[in-house]
Amino acid sequence: MADRQTVIVSSTGRDLPEHRAMVRDACLATGYFPDMMESLRAEDVDAVTKSLEMVDRADVYVCVLGRSYGTVPKGQPKGKERSITEMEFERALERKIPILVFLMDELHPLTISMVETSKLAQRRLQKFKDRASAGRLRGRFASPEQLKTQVMAALDNLTLQRMHAAAQAPSTLLQASSAGDAQLWLRLHDLSNQLSQLQSRLGVPPERQPPA
Repeated sequence: MADRQTVIVSSTGRDLPEHRAMVRDACLATGYFPDMMESLRAEDVDAVTKSLEMVDRADVYVCVLGRSYGTVPKGQPKGKERSITEMEFERALERKIPILVFLMDELHPLTISMVETSKLAQRRLQKFKDRASAGRLRGRFASPEQLKTQVMAALDNLTLQRMHAAAQAPSTLLQASSAGDAQLWLRLHDLSNQLSQLQSRLGVPPERQPPA
């Protein structure tokens, strides 16, 4: 699509490299651009600043939570300490961008490096999971491959909603009609075609047109 949207991939890093790679591949497969810490150049900027800048330029926030809470930057008020991942989540909430949450299932095989053993970290992680899951659908994955499939489905669904809204927007149609903007009409036609293709791919029946 011409208006390719950016996805920030938010998770702990050292314990989930394969999972993050799968999310990256899912974004690319569905026409989104994955914005990830792994692709950033080394700069004299702290991790928190970099992370929040990534959220600020993102159109979609994808949160993957495993068995580690992650790095908690120093200097935060006592009792209100948050990991970088949770800070990213809060910024996404502030910006009101779409938030997609994926939780590691109990059946997922684990290695020692994937689990943060601190009781405090586990309490913080559980609280964060509850907060991130509240009031929204979330996926559960038992393998990196399953995570990729779920992220692709969620992004496809998000694209379907966005395209449907754009194709049906009365203000857009009025603008095209009043301005005689041929390019806008072509864009709407392109959106309609893409919407039909995506509906077919997802097995969604096309909407019936009202009788003339």
